[in-house]
Amino acid sequence: MQERKHDGLDAGAEIPLSPDPTGKERRWLSISQPEPAELGRLGQQLGVDPGFLGDTLDRHERPSLHREGETTILLLRVPRISSAPPDPSWETVPLGILLQKWQLVTIETRHFGFLEQLRVRLGKRARRIRLREAMAELLQAIAQEYLRSLHQVKKEMDTVEHDLRASQNNDDFYRMVSLQNALTHFAASLRGNIGVLQRLLQMPVFRDDQEDLEDVADALVDLQQAREMAELYAATLTDLLDAYVGVLQNNIANRVKKLTAWTVVLAVSLMSTSLYGMNVPLPWQHWPYITPTLVGGGFLIAAAIYVYFRRHDWI
Repeated sequence: MQERKHDGLDAGAEIPLSPDPTGKERRWLSISQPEPAELGRLGQQLGVDPGFLGDTLDRHERPSLHREGETTILLLRVPRISSAPPDPSWETVPLGILLQKWQLVTIETRHFGFLEQLRVRLGKRARRIRLREAMAELLQAIAQEYLRSLHQVKKEMDTVEHDLRASQNNDDFYRMVSLQNALTHFAASLRGNIGVLQRLLQMPVFRDDQEDLEDVADALVDLQQAREMAELYAATLTDLLDAYVGVLQNNIANRVKKLTAWTVVLAVSLMSTSLYGMNVPLPWQHWPYITPTLVGGGFLIAAAIYVYFRRHDWI
């Protein structure tokens, strides 16, 4: 793997691939975080409409596949962690892929560590891989990155669920909602990627090579598995949120019920004593035992109400 400039562009890396039967060299060229003006020049150099390349800079662009002349243009969405621990969050961002007769070009608007690892691994192989083989390896790496990210999301889900059981803090609910949003984005991006790969399998560029066709089909299977996992995790998070909201509401209702019951118990004993605290003529107000009688009677009535509430599990 060689770091180099490609006609004024920061190519990031270039990997020589296996030459064609005539001996002409092929390569995998990566363009890292290009500016819009650079994409315009790249489109002219590759003979591709710059408008298609500009879609890779739109972080909301959906997966798509275009065919322009002998160039196959794919736009896929790949997972990326957008914030670091202790509160990680995930997103999906576009990755542009151009497959031409002599080269494979990837346009990376973000730094993708798994692609860097793939390029290093391919560069260390004893033999040069074929162009379509490199494309299949790239698609499999994207699928594996989705699976790896989903395993990380699952670990974070387990951590948040444990924290919710212990504290039921609002921050934990917000973390769970953030994970649910990430899984929803994962599922939507995976559906788009799967549609693109299904169309790619029908194109002559892979249909004529059984070995590469099987590799792309394996990547498609991994993406379908990742989509099922994302949808399952999202549904599980929805059920967990509903369950914890129900538990929280039930806990609030129980606390209000207990506070109300204690208020009734205490109000009975206070009512009799406060009644004789008024500055008006009252029966037996001059009786020397009226105060202890009122206090004792109030406590007896309060104790009876407490026993009644206790038997009915209101306190």
